[in-house]
Amino acid sequence: MVVSQRGEETVIGWGAIADAFADWPLAVEVRHDSWITDETLEFFHERRLAFCNIDQPTLAHCLPPTSHATGEVGYFRLHGRNARNWFS
Repeated sequence: MVVSQRGEETVIGWGAIADAFADWPLAVEVRHDSWITDETLEFFHERRLAFCNIDQPTLAHCLPPTSHATGEVGYFRLHGRNARNWFS
């Protein structure tokens, strides 16, 4: 699942997805810096949702490089850093 800005309805939806697929490893990729909160990371950890660390250009509200480990698997996604074509 890929989500942009953080919203409570999205967090609630992730809880339902985590419950429905509790026997499977799940990773969540977010691309907006509003998701980098202690509350979000704790929620992911409690639900065994792997935070997808991503490589992306440094643009407004994009996540900085991270190394969060919240689930049973680690996931790092290499998008590249081509800022000029990021939203194309």
